[in-house]
Amino acid sequence: MKKVNILSSSYKYKGQGVASAFDNHIHLMKALKDDFEVLVNSKEHLEESDIIHVHTLDLGHYFALRKMKKGALLVVSAHIVPDSLKGSLKLTALWLPIFTKYLLHFYRYCDVIIAVSDQVKEELIDLGLPEEKIVIFTNYIIRDHFETHYSADEKKALREKYNIPQDHFIVISAGQIQPRKGIQEFVETAQKLKDEKTTFIWCGNMPFKHASEGYANMKALINNAPDNVLFPGLVDENQMKEYYGLSDAFFLPSRQETFGLVIPEAGGSSLPIVLRDISVYKNIFGDHYLKGKDVDDFASWIKQLKDDPALYGEYAKKAFDLFEQYTEDKYTEKIKNLYLKAYEKKFQQ
Repeated sequence: MKKVNILSSSYKYKGQGVASAFDNHIHLMKALKDDFEVLVNSKEHLEESDIIHVHTLDLGHYFALRKMKKGALLVVSAHIVPDSLKGSLKLTALWLPIFTKYLLHFYRYCDVIIAVSDQVKEELIDLGLPEEKIVIFTNYIIRDHFETHYSADEKKALREKYNIPQDHFIVISAGQIQPRKGIQEFVETAQKLKDEKTTFIWCGNMPFKHASEGYANMKALINNAPDNVLFPGLVDENQMKEYYGLSDAFFLPSRQETFGLVIPEAGGSSLPIVLRDISVYKNIFGDHYLKGKDVDDFASWIKQLKDDPALYGEYAKKAFDLFEQYTEDKYTEKIKNLYLKAYEKKFQQ
C-alpha cells in the first residue's frame, strides 16, 4: 500500500478556494483507504512517502521536495498562476516577477503538475512548463456538504434564523472580498436593484487582511454598501450550506478565476447562476449559467430570474446538473489512476 502525503498551509487562511480544495482532497482520499495510506502535512514521514502531493508553494515544501526527488512521486496542484495574484495582494508589480520565477521553478521540479482547468493548462504551457507533465484534474465538491432540497417551510425558518427578508429575492455570492472577485460590481448591481425587493449577500472575508489588494477601499465598500447588501463575513461550511439553501440565485462577477469552486457548490441548491463572461468558464461550466459583461447585464439577468418562472426553472435545473458533474464520486477512480500511472511511469520505465 502506497503512502500519500498531502501538504498544504492553506488551512491558515480559511475563506479561500485552495483551503477548500485541500479539505476536499483529504475527504476524497478516505474513499481510497484500501489503496493508499493517507498522511496529512506529515513532514516527519516525508522520507517514507511514496507520493507527495503539494497544494501550496511554501519554501518549506520546496526544500522538502528537493530532498525527496529520487524517493517519491512529486505532484503539485497548480491553484495559482501569475494572473490569479493580480488584484488579490498588494504591490504585485514589485514582487510578482520574482514570485513567478519561483512558481515556475517549483512547478518544473515536480513530476506531475495538476491544472484545474483547460485555461490553466494553456497558461502553464505559455509560461514554458513542459506539456507532458501537465494533467487536467478539475476541482470537485463533497456532495453531502452542499446538496440541499429544503422545503418552503425550512427556507422560511432559515431566513428567520439569519434575519433575511422573507419577501425578497435573495442573491448570494461567496469568496474572498477583493477587487479581482468583482465585489465592486456586486454592490453596484445590488444598488441598481434596490427597489426590486432584492437582498444581496456576500459570504467571505479578506483572509490576508491588510496585505489584500485595495484593503482600505474594500472596507469602505462594505461599510457604505446599500442596505440591501449583507456581509456576514466568513461562515463555516454548515452555515454556507444554509445560506445557499435560503437563497434564490447565485451571482459572482469575478474578473479572473482558475476554476471557481463556489459556482458548482451553489448548484447543489439549484440556484440559477449568473457570472461574468470570462473565457475560463466556457469549457468547465458550458451552458449551465447566465453570462454578462457589466452591471447592466448582471442586473437584467437577476431581474429576469426574479420575474420569469420559466427562465428560473430552466437555469435552476442547469445549476443542479452542473453540481452533479463535479461531485466527488466522479473523482475517486480518477485520482487513483493518476497517482498509480504517474508512479509507474517514474519508477518502472
